[in-house]
Amino acid sequence: MKSSLIYLALVLCFGQVSLRVLIDSFSDKSSQIHAVLVGGGAGVATDYNDQANICHAYHVLINHGVLPENIVLMIYDDVAYAPENPFPGKLFNQPNGTDVYAGCIKDYTGNDVNPETFMKVLKGDKELA
Repeated sequence: MKSSLIYLALVLCFGQVSLRVLIDSFSDKSSQIHAVLVGGGAGVATDYNDQANICHAYHVLINHGVLPENIVLMIYDDVAYAPENPFPGKLFNQPNGTDVYAGCIKDYTGNDVNPETFMKVLKGDKELA
């Protein structure tokens, strides 16, 4: 990979404000930003917020000019369509907010979201298990 590329690993929970500040500081190079977004899973009760925030981060990156092909989205994806979700197929990261699940292009879901795959993604290993 070219050294001029800016790589970001954005993992699990982080402040929305800090993500925006980080992206704004690289706004002139947003097409060179690469990101890995990871949201785990263990059910609605424990991971709704994590998965909604990861989806929101995806949209923040896209809205700031980061190319979708430069974002690796790893999300267990067990919350949006869980029976406990009162809004099937939708996730919200704030009350009365917009659906942040819509439009997310997921690269790895379910059991493919694991430490081994995460490390292979970070290393650029083309032969993922």
